[in-house]
Amino acid sequence: MCSRSPVMPCAVLVYDRQPHAVAAGRPSYVGSADMTITGSRSGHTPLLLWQVLTTLGAPGLRARADTSRRLARYTFQRLLDLGWEARLNPHAFTVVLRTPPQVVRAKWVLADHGCCSHVSCMPGVGQFQIDEFIADLAASHHTAAGPSASSTLPGWPASRLAGLTAGDP
Repeated sequence: MCSRSPVMPCAVLVYDRQPHAVAAGRPSYVGSADMTITGSRSGHTPLLLWQVLTTLGAPGLRARADTSRRLARYTFQRLLDLGWEARLNPHAFTVVLRTPPQVVRAKWVLADHGCCSHVSCMPGVGQFQIDEFIADLAASHHTAAGPSASSTLPGWPASRLAGLTAGDP
């Protein structure tokens, strides 16, 4: 599932002490003097990040992360209950699953890498969306050939899949 965002890619560096100032340079990817905040191309992105960091603070960000992890475990368990191959790494927000049939992919925007797709359980994705996605997947699972018992996601042995539950990691 994908969430469209008006925010350009950006990162935040958190220091335990004041960083040393670095002289503005002439980055090769710009071809001109760097006059932006630490080389960012948009001044809005750092401001939006600053606003979120100062508004939510560490407790708010931690709560959002915990909620996303719980939703990922829920999604993972629902997929396993359906008999759909899935994996969930510890502390992850992203559930990797066997790529659903086209009828499901036509409705849901999933990151897709051939045989594997990803559901990102990020803030803004709710359990009701996961339930609807699982219902669509279940409907397609009963009308089309689902994953075979012998197939596994790349790099993830069937024995590992069998032992996982939503409470794991």
